Amino acid sequence: MSQIPLLIMADSIAGHSGLARIARDLAVRIHANLQDTFRVGSFGVGGPISSSSKFPFFNCSVMRLDRMVPLDLPAVWDDFAGKEKGILLVIQNASWVQWLAQPQLLPPGHPLRDFLLQQPPPFQRWLYCPIDGHLPDGTLGHQLAPILAGFDRVLAYGRYGAEVIEKTLEKWGGADGAGQPAVSTVNSVPSLPHGLDSKVWFPRDRALARQTFFSRVSNGASSLLLKDDQVLLCMTGTNSSRKEWGTAFQTFAELLQRGVNLFFWGHTDCLAAPPGYWNLAALAKQFNMEQRTCLTTARLTDDDLAWAYSAMDVMLATSSEGFGYAPFEALACGLPTVATTYAGSAEFTPPVWQVKPVVYTLESPFSIQRPIHNPVSCADRVMQAVNSSSDRTRSLLDPKYEWENNWEGWRKWLLEGATK
Repeated sequence: MSQIPLLIMADSIAGHSGLARIARDLAVRIHANLQDTFRVGSFGVGGPISSSSKFPFFNCSVMRLDRMVPLDLPAVWDDFAGKEKGILLVIQNASWVQWLAQPQLLPPGHPLRDFLLQQPPPFQRWLYCPIDGHLPDGTLGHQLAPILAGFDRVLAYGRYGAEVIEKTLEKWGGADGAGQPAVSTVNSVPSLPHGLDSKVWFPRDRALARQTFFSRVSNGASSLLLKDDQVLLCMTGTNSSRKEWGTAFQTFAELLQRGVNLFFWGHTDCLAAPPGYWNLAALAKQFNMEQRTCLTTARLTDDDLAWAYSAMDVMLATSSEGFGYAPFEALACGLPTVATTYAGSAEFTPPVWQVKPVVYTLESPFSIQRPIHNPVSCADRVMQAVNSSSDRTRSLLDPKYEWENNWEGWRKWLLEGATK
């Protein structure tokens, strides 16, 4: 059997986002293990073009992006596959890919319309999508249902995401959103978590991790030492509305009132708006945390991140996530993690440290529920984690999430699709 062209479209595999990591991990493993069946390639947003030669397979960056639509796709597919029929595996939010699921809605003359509407189509359309929240009815609403139904195969990150997708298609129907169920996907949405490399993410020597923390997160610019009696908290995530940076600082204020000698490390992509949502320096000042906060934006290696997590006492991860790489990595490094009971990360974070939202607010044009947590409850969980008897020399992540243990599920799912 000749190789099937399989193009993975996500963030650039040379980038540092969660979507980039998923795409990179999958592309590398498919290339290494399934070359008899697939010829893998990647097509992604962002990332340095100069890194393309580091990968032993076809990869390129999106050069023309118009409102999340990659105008280069026809040329890239032609370069990658020519006239061969293949598979486009998309690792993105469903709300970003209406153009692909419903190309008939593109205006006449759009660069992608004729390419996507040709018969037979140039590729099967597969979607691996994060579900980081739902509407009050438990679905993603009528706007996203026809997008999900427009894909040939849909795969969720976990059972939470799969159940939300199933409910969405059951309630809001198929391709026209008119109430007719999408038979090919309803009640049969599979889920597969992405994996973590246990050779990279594991607990480091805690004393040494604390001694070298500032040097590592500052790329050698600082050699300050953490004090032995400080309780070290951290949060890692983008500066976006969905991430609960405000709740984090309210939690710190509660802990300071309790007399906790705390220190906070926040790692993000930007410190203020614009382009971010939160002004993190202003939050630190508002809640008397200026002298107790280290904010970093520089890209850190996986090794430096693992060492930094090993230095901490607790991670705050109460934001709603499709899965959540930060708590995923932190737990693998033995770091207790305070998380929410809502959405994807609740599947792998220890229930004993989870916080239940007190209320939900609606966000975005799709009215997705976002949790609001009581900072007092968050502080209670932090102290519970600090005082726990967790063995910091071993991973706190269930081994089933390690790549060597979950790759078999991916191999079977990919090969099943190759026969369709």
